[in-house]
Amino acid sequence: MRLNQTRSFTPMNMVIMAVVAILLGMGTKTSSVSERPLAPVVSEPRPRNAPSAQTSQPSRGEIKEFFLTHPQKGVRDDFHHLLISGQMSFVWNAVGTPVATFGLIQDGDSEPVLALLADPEIFLERNRSLAQITIYHEYLHYLQWRDGTIPESAFYIRDSMPHDEVHDWCKQKWHAERLAYHEACAFGREAGLIGDLRPGGPLSVVCTADEPQFIPILKRVLTLADPSGPMCSQTWNTI
Repeated sequence: MRLNQTRSFTPMNMVIMAVVAILLGMGTKTSSVSERPLAPVVSEPRPRNAPSAQTSQPSRGEIKEFFLTHPQKGVRDDFHHLLISGQMSFVWNAVGTPVATFGLIQDGDSEPVLALLADPEIFLERNRSLAQITIYHEYLHYLQWRDGTIPESAFYIRDSMPHDEVHDWCKQKWHAERLAYHEACAFGREAGLIGDLRPGGPLSVVCTADEPQFIPILKRVLTLADPSGPMCSQTWNTI
């Protein structure tokens, strides 16, 4: 089995290197809004005094076992095939907390490349239930991109953007996240995974919310925990 595993990048590398960040061209009259590389909130923050982060990449066998035993068929078959066939690349981003992000990386004028950015820690056994929901969440973003239900621009990994594009981008991101969280939480409940999440963690709070409170709680969690929160909170509050 061939897994298209790319180099590891630190968060600073991801900002600096064009292979991971899209630096949008801006004229002298265009202001920019900085933003950290996209990362989902489908993750749990590291508890204090927890062991140091795993920085080594999981083995191909560990990744294969994770995908082949995933309870959701689309992840088990389609998403896994994209990775082993090289149609989508792993980009290892060791930030010390179990996160993953589906996105598009563009280097210059070349065609964008599908990528699954992941911290190796997500594949640790202790994170299995969290990872199963997280990876399904990212698979849902892949489907949004593939089927065109969310504009492609929402999925580009970017470091900054012109100020006049921020509002529309934040709206796109909100719709993408609202749909993905709603379905990923439903999957987590059906698969019996929610009870394994850390109580009070972002994903647990969202997925255990009553339906009338789901949207306001999700907005609050994204504003506090998502890297786009500071930039998008004003837009999200108007939706």
